[in-house]
Amino acid sequence: MQDGQHDLSSASLARLYQEKNSNLEGNKCGLCNFYPTWLQRFANPRSFLVCFCIKNVLQGMIFTYIIGIETSIERHFQFDGKTIGMLLTLGEVGPVITAVWISHLGSRGNKPLWMGIGMLLIAVSLFFCFTMYLLFPPPQSFISSEINRHLDAPGISQRTETFCRSNVTTQNSTAFDDTLCTINPVNRRWAFAAWVFVYSLMGIGATTIYVIGAPYLDDSIPNNDSPFYFAITIAVRIIGPVLGYLLSSFCLTFYVDMGKRPDWKSDDPRWIGAWWLGALILAIVIALFALILASFPRIMKRKDNDIAENVSSYGVGDMTTSSTATLELSEHQNPNTNSDTNKNRLAEFKEALRRLLRNPVLLCSCGSSIFTILGLAGYFVWLPKYFEHEFRLSKSNAAMYSGLSGNVTMIFGVLLSGYLMKKYHPSSGQVAAIVAVSKYVYAFGLLLIMLLSDCNFMSDLPGSLQMNGSLKLDIECNEGCNCGTVQFLPICFRGTSHQQTYFSPCHAGCREAPSLNGSVDYSSCMCDSLSLATPGYCMETCSNLYIYMVLLAVIKLVVSVGAVGNLIIDLRCVEERDKALALGFLATMSGLLGFLPNPIIYGSLIDSSCLAWEASCGEKGSCWVYNTEEFRYCGSKAFDCYLIILPVFRYKLHGLTSACLMIAGAFEVLTYFKVKGLSLFNNKNF
Repeated sequence: MQDGQHDLSSASLARLYQEKNSNLEGNKCGLCNFYPTWLQRFANPRSFLVCFCIKNVLQGMIFTYIIGIETSIERHFQFDGKTIGMLLTLGEVGPVITAVWISHLGSRGNKPLWMGIGMLLIAVSLFFCFTMYLLFPPPQSFISSEINRHLDAPGISQRTETFCRSNVTTQNSTAFDDTLCTINPVNRRWAFAAWVFVYSLMGIGATTIYVIGAPYLDDSIPNNDSPFYFAITIAVRIIGPVLGYLLSSFCLTFYVDMGKRPDWKSDDPRWIGAWWLGALILAIVIALFALILASFPRIMKRKDNDIAENVSSYGVGDMTTSSTATLELSEHQNPNTNSDTNKNRLAEFKEALRRLLRNPVLLCSCGSSIFTILGLAGYFVWLPKYFEHEFRLSKSNAAMYSGLSGNVTMIFGVLLSGYLMKKYHPSSGQVAAIVAVSKYVYAFGLLLIMLLSDCNFMSDLPGSLQMNGSLKLDIECNEGCNCGTVQFLPICFRGTSHQQTYFSPCHAGCREAPSLNGSVDYSSCMCDSLSLATPGYCMETCSNLYIYMVLLAVIKLVVSVGAVGNLIIDLRCVEERDKALALGFLATMSGLLGFLPNPIIYGSLIDSSCLAWEASCGEKGSCWVYNTEEFRYCGSKAFDCYLIILPVFRYKLHGLTSACLMIAGAFEVLTYFKVKGLSLFNNKNF
């Protein structure tokens, strides 16, 4: 009898749910009182899934596009790694401050509209990137025509800055270098402030979409289907980073000032790609898509059997909680009720936050997220630069290889994990165990590829290593040449039994001789006058790149299996009404303790690997040459006292990332013990 009453109550509540929402504008597709009948065919979870996947692709493209153009931004504005790190850190302050409040307010408002606003903020920030190109023109590169304007400086002959200047006084040498000054410190400070604004606006928009979008999708579909739905969204999102890197690779093949063409090619260290071009394209596309996303119903219509299934699963008493959004919609249309609700929102927020802080599973997941972000964000941000310097790739190719490094295999792994979870319904403990194992596979996998990717370019440039880690390029044969580091013009001398790269013809002690058929004769070089000299590095490629790519693809395939389970645990370990706030809480803590310190830590570590800095206008610019052996490793002198547990922890880029992932894995092990008994699906027997 009780079962019959229960079934009757479930069916009645399902009909009540549908009747209550059938005539509400919030249940229709449209925007600004425009709700045409033909548009209502898209008011269903599958249509939103398609748009949500497109949103994920665009977001993924933005993230990796910015990473791909990072080196060109450094060259354009003459930022060093630490400055880039500070910029990224300050850009995270806005999202950290607003994430929790946005998730709380957005979960009780029109979620699609909030997502549309988030996309619009991202579009505005990307358009502002283009305006920065207009406001802060690129440095006047040292093109032959530009150099010739400065040839009237006393005591300086044609193309002198490239060759040995033993007949030039130190004062005249400095005066000549100052004529090549391209960005004054005041403009650079304004550019830095503008970039902080861009990153902050972009971060707030991305956070808004993240903390609102996943709960909206989860509320619109049955719990049994959510693993496969989220697997699709995550897998499709992986396509975004690939496309973002490819877009940056394409844009960087053009020179930053598309109206001019320098004398050098895109693989030259001085090349600055058209980093602003892709930002302008993405801004237009995202602005248009924001309108589509904002047009979805405030509450998604669901089939009767889906509603009855949820009622039967949660129980009649719990249906009130799961239908909160519906009741709030009708309250929203009553001004008096809405006014009373606004007065209680702060109290509701405090109570909801208290529930989250008492949730051990969520706190363990939060710790794992913090250290995962702390490690992987730095790794992926600096990966194109690592490819560029370790494997001697152009900026365009470095961005392309970064996008292809295992992202395709991740799509297969995510879809496979979502399908298996939907079919076999693993227990929460099994899912947590898989996530923990994936963290350790990633950690030890990075250590492996770090050891196998050495290209041995360390001894490429002659000089003496200083106490501060820089390379003193003044050697006996170029003594008195007054060489500077305003430009990096590598030149290779190849003999019958040896080859040697020098920082520039000046550092090779070359005095200019008459040119033949437009090419300069390098035969009068004091460091090596017998070998054949050609512009560029002696060691131009490294076959270890392919080993690196294959191993990273295999590692990402294994790691991606745990991606869906991690998100499902985060959504199921809290009450229905707290899902958006839980994601906001995770985003805030990950941003505060992961994203905020990450750029400064990694930027400082990468800067400590620099061998030769650009010297412009009496100030240090960006780094020309890195000690790739240290770049690949994790510790610096400032961190040695903390990283002596194992010798391999001294490796820089990969080692620090690996250490963070090991700590994240420890938190996932704690999650495994805390999550037992948690139901991930509607079946109570798990």
